[in-house]
Amino acid sequence: MLTICIVIPLALSVTNKVTEKRIEDLIIKNQNDTMLKLIDADTFFKETFSDDNESFEFQKAMKKGETVGYIFLTSAKGYGGTVTVMTAIGTDGKIIDIAITEAPDETPGLGQNVTKETFYSQ
Repeated sequence: MLTICIVIPLALSVTNKVTEKRIEDLIIKNQNDTMLKLIDADTFFKETFSDDNESFEFQKAMKKGETVGYIFLTSAKGYGGTVTVMTAIGTDGKIIDIAITEAPDETPGLGQNVTKETFYSQ
């Protein structure tokens, strides 16, 4: 019994360590894919805005060396939990497009539909 109590947590720890980088890379890839769907750009650069009252990060979208827009990742409380939204804004300040990227705690088949483009584009 003692052996099981030692081996299983050790195996879980090793598995977590081995897959940690792969999971992080997949999250970044999915985020980049979503950003490319929202705004036509070659590259994205993480920027930080801060003043005396607040600080936040955003992505600056570049195409052929020129800024074509900005992408903001925001979240708010939904019915069941946090809903995360990615918003692309042009250099003129107008919203180009949005994607609801996460709503894991919303009701399956109902609230989680907000992540489907066919739902939020209504």
